[in-house]
Amino acid sequence: WVGKFETGYKGASTTESAQQNIVDTEKIQVKPNVYSWRGIQVANAHLNSYNYKRELDSHMMKNTEWGAVIYLQHSKYGSSNERVNNNNAFITGYSAVNIPTCGFSLENEECNKTGTSPDITQPYNTAIGYLASITNNISGIYDMSGGASEVVMGVMSDSIGTPVSSRNIDYISNFIGPFSDSSHSTDSTKVEWTAADGGIPYPDSKYYDLYSFVSYNTIDSQYLFRRILGDATSELVYWWNYPQLLPKPHAPFLLRGNGYNYGYVANSLASNRTEGGAYDTMGYRIVLAI
Repeated sequence: WVGKFETGYKGASTTESAQQNIVDTEKIQVKPNVYSWRGIQVANAHLNSYNYKRELDSHMMKNTEWGAVIYLQHSKYGSSNERVNNNNAFITGYSAVNIPTCGFSLENEECNKTGTSPDITQPYNTAIGYLASITNNISGIYDMSGGASEVVMGVMSDSIGTPVSSRNIDYISNFIGPFSDSSHSTDSTKVEWTAADGGIPYPDSKYYDLYSFVSYNTIDSQYLFRRILGDATSELVYWWNYPQLLPKPHAPFLLRGNGYNYGYVANSLASNRTEGGAYDTMGYRIVLAI
């Protein structure tokens, strides 16, 4: 079971009030028309997901699990097209009225128009809203394109195969482990995050995808050798002619889907990366393995 919507924050009445860097499974809701839970460190998002329904093996979505949904979308059972959740209040389940046509843009151009008014964006249970699900109907999975950028459990290792904690002390994921870039920190003498710092250990390796270490000077076009079978990243190169972004030392965690303000590049195939800290544009999704 894959969360039908981005994880929402129960009780939030504004976009800002859904930005909470806390561990509290009572606040989890997977529903349409709610504010997406953002502003949370990766490790705390993992703990919320892991403890949500332990009897059903709940966990935070891995990159390969995101990939499985994408393959369904691009099969004969899926939509094979995109309609972005362009609601700029980060409300789940919405769909843009128009398909964006002007490509990557952070401008609020007509073809990438964002907002909350009905002539721009429509909720999940409308004829337009259906188009934002991966099957173009109400039974599909929503928010895979646009909405919040979703951090997934896909992380880079250090040079000896250990999953890293974060970029450095300025961008804490709260996972225990080495930093991938302590040299560019306000405290470059601290090279790892520990239990004594309040960090939590990584879960069993089945709950995350580990990407091999690369240096800063590895260019993105050389990343095909790092893909994990089933993660739906190399398809960006072949289907879109768009460079895939996999973890690097300055941003060792993976993001998928991109945020509502990315226009056409807010696409379910899109892969991006992040340092590991809490950002108000970054959400997460829960999976159950029944």
